[in-house]
Amino acid sequence: MNEEWSMNIEERKKFWDTLCSLDGKDMQSDIDRLMGTMKFPRFLYRYRAVNDRTLSALKENKLFFSTSNYYDDPFDTYIRIDRKLVYEKIRQVVGNVENYEKEIAGFANIFGIPMEVCKMALSNSNIDFIGNASYNFFKELRNQLRKEVYSVCFSDTWKNENLWLKYADQHKGFTVVYDRIDSSLFLCGTEDVCTGCDRKDLGFSIYPVCYSDEKYDATMYARDYAVHKILENLDSNHNDPLVKYLPNHTWEREKIILIKKKCHEYDAEWRGILNTPYYLQEPVCKKWRPYCVILGLNIEKDAKDSVIDAAKAAGISAIFEVRISEDDELELAEVPDKL
Repeated sequence: MNEEWSMNIEERKKFWDTLCSLDGKDMQSDIDRLMGTMKFPRFLYRYRAVNDRTLSALKENKLFFSTSNYYDDPFDTYIRIDRKLVYEKIRQVVGNVENYEKEIAGFANIFGIPMEVCKMALSNSNIDFIGNASYNFFKELRNQLRKEVYSVCFSDTWKNENLWLKYADQHKGFTVVYDRIDSSLFLCGTEDVCTGCDRKDLGFSIYPVCYSDEKYDATMYARDYAVHKILENLDSNHNDPLVKYLPNHTWEREKIILIKKKCHEYDAEWRGILNTPYYLQEPVCKKWRPYCVILGLNIEKDAKDSVIDAAKAAGISAIFEVRISEDDELELAEVPDKL
């Protein structure tokens, strides 16, 4: 297993700059450019405390994805939204003005939607609804965006002492190790219980997290996201054409979920981003058998036994534990099978 970070701070910055330059017009070209900036680790490490939830996930080979509003860092999505600008932009085109044609023209102009499509979909009452709904919606806009993307966090080394302290109960927990190369360990869609599951083919992409003292400006994405959500709630049979014309903002979800404050840069984090529609409204997991499990330096005997039992039930044969070497460095030692 690798022991060093696969991408340094400068390399992550290059990845971030490339991501921010993508426009989505040629997706294959975008992907090629982005892949060219990444140095993928073979192994990904997930630091865990010992509790019923983590033991159950380990035993069942489940990798759970979460939205950012559940993460411990309130600035996990390190973005800036000019709420006043967004609100004023929309109020400009849906405000109460005397000329109904002017309202429609304004809405059509700002979003690039044909005038006739707008006329079919909007009425005076609908426009008024958009304007009124905007105010309440924008107050929680940042939190709403944090609920949109399902992701899972990894590191690219087992020797990250910050993560042992923060997420593995001060070395009393364990680390789950995933092998990106061995496709036989991806279990989704391969078991009998997968029959009929509408998510068995739902994939996820893995990217490095970037760290900065400068927030990412998500204002225009927030504007179109807000209008999209409000249009979905219109009492109109013609709102689908309007939604269709709103900008796609390709790569915007990745930009929002892959930026964190610079003070976290020593986490050297990677993230798996689930390719999913918004609002699944229930726990989301993929089945991926770990390559091995690493027991923490200070793990207690009962916890150690529980982790080993769960790993064996999951079909994980390799179990290691962290020790301090004669050179006063962290090292790994394999746990004998007889335990």
